[in-house]
Amino acid sequence: MDIDIEIIPDPMIITDKDGKIIALNRSARKLGFCDGMNIRDYLPADTTEIERNGRTYEVRTSESDDFKIYILRDIAKRKEVEKKLKESEQMYRTLVELSPDAIVVHDGQRIVFANKRAAELSGFDKPEDMIGLPVLDFIHPDYVDLVRERVIKRIRNETIAPPIEEKFVLPNGSVRDVEASASFITFNGRPAILLVVRDISEKKRMEEEIVESERKYRDFFRNSLDMIVVTDLEGNFVEVNREFEKLSGYSRDEVIGKNFRCFFSKEEAEYVFRKYNEAFRERKNLYGLEFKFTTKYGETKYVEGNIRPLIKDGKFTGFIANFRDITERKRLENELKRTNKLLRTINHVNELIVREKDLQKLIGMAVKEIGEYSSYAWIAIYRNEKLNLISTSGINLEIVKQELERGMHCVERAVKERRPVVTYRDEHPRSCPHSNTHNGYNCYVFPIMHDEKLLGVMAIYSEIRISNEEVRLLQTLADDIAFAINTIELEKMRERALMQIDRNIEQFAILVDKIRNPLAVITGIVEMRCDDETRGKIFEAVNKIESIIVELEKGWLESEEVRKLLRGMRNENTSG
Repeated sequence: MDIDIEIIPDPMIITDKDGKIIALNRSARKLGFCDGMNIRDYLPADTTEIERNGRTYEVRTSESDDFKIYILRDIAKRKEVEKKLKESEQMYRTLVELSPDAIVVHDGQRIVFANKRAAELSGFDKPEDMIGLPVLDFIHPDYVDLVRERVIKRIRNETIAPPIEEKFVLPNGSVRDVEASASFITFNGRPAILLVVRDISEKKRMEEEIVESERKYRDFFRNSLDMIVVTDLEGNFVEVNREFEKLSGYSRDEVIGKNFRCFFSKEEAEYVFRKYNEAFRERKNLYGLEFKFTTKYGETKYVEGNIRPLIKDGKFTGFIANFRDITERKRLENELKRTNKLLRTINHVNELIVREKDLQKLIGMAVKEIGEYSSYAWIAIYRNEKLNLISTSGINLEIVKQELERGMHCVERAVKERRPVVTYRDEHPRSCPHSNTHNGYNCYVFPIMHDEKLLGVMAIYSEIRISNEEVRLLQTLADDIAFAINTIELEKMRERALMQIDRNIEQFAILVDKIRNPLAVITGIVEMRCDDETRGKIFEAVNKIESIIVELEKGWLESEEVRKLLRGMRNENTSG
């Protein structure tokens, strides 16, 4: 549980094991203590009292393995009370009875006086019930020897003992943490010890919670899943956590004291500086800061996080920032953007396929669309069993022609295996004559196939590695282009067939006229010059020829219907 040390009324200071002040409350600041200073600049070692602003404070400490807590108790009032107690018994009793602290007087063995607060603290109904009880009965066994020694010294030396923390055991068996100070007095004419006891159980609990809170904070800082970075005003690293070491590859010792610019490109360093400077100028937290950096091992990482200015006593001392690795998220976002762009490209190409009937134009516009998605692209189709380059985007056509003529391993594999072939950058085989040229690109080659017939090849070169889903979509695009190529080729075949039929029908009509005209002449001559027997035989032959012509005319009519059908199909395709 986090504890706000501001609720503690006494000045409170927390230092690390080297004495550096790492936290203090408002009361301590009013006394002139500052963050980051060493406590020894204010308090010499083993000091139990300090004068600040004309007042005297007791210095009380609590120490753990990593921290030391100082509580300054204003004792000016107590010193004044002690002085006035000597001057006036009545004033003494009044102050004692009204004291918020428990006050007990004992003769070294038994209690001879207790105030109301002492009775309350010890669980008695009234102070008189405590008179005559052995004082050591209230001391926890762990502190009996210490208390006994302090009592002897006070009586012998007639001095005041500095406050110590100890434990009291109450009659009901419960244990209380107390802070007790002892001084020698004369009570009823006899030497005695005055004890001022303050119940610090709640304070101890709060201190323990503060220490636990600090421990939890350090655990959180060290083990947070976010990178946490503390820098000074000049941008030098003051502290980093384990996640920073893990993500950046740099150990804490490698970065502490170094400037952040040592670990960024010039462009990114300027961007980060502007953001930090904005937080400095406007003295506000910045959220959603996003940038990239290169790790110790050359890997690019994207991070997103917040910057918070560190301000102590109104003075700007530095920054604390936490960043989260969003490299994978950025990769997925970029992949989604590319996929959406690819889907738009596929949609545009499909619109071209429906609209454009000229194969050369179709391929050219399709390659242009594909080229906007990648570094460069080209498409080649087979003509007379030879791969002919049709169009390129982002690269000179003659360069690709020369590469094809010299041989391209990835193209040859795609043609042979009838499947997409992917070659990532820096993985191009040395045996490929173009490995040096292509080594900076991720190469994707797709066979253009329709009904298991290889019609061509589509190639894409990209500096960015594309996903498997994008490869699948690109193969779909290649299949769509294959369908368009096949459709255009079929349309050309229909056109040629229709032209042939038109020529055949035209030739047929001419041929029929050429046959019928001579037959009419023959029939006229036979009618005038031949006898009946010869005329009959010739007319029989003429009739047979006429029958053949009638059959030919039927075929002509059927050819005419086929021509109308083919023209109708062509018109439908054109209008669609």
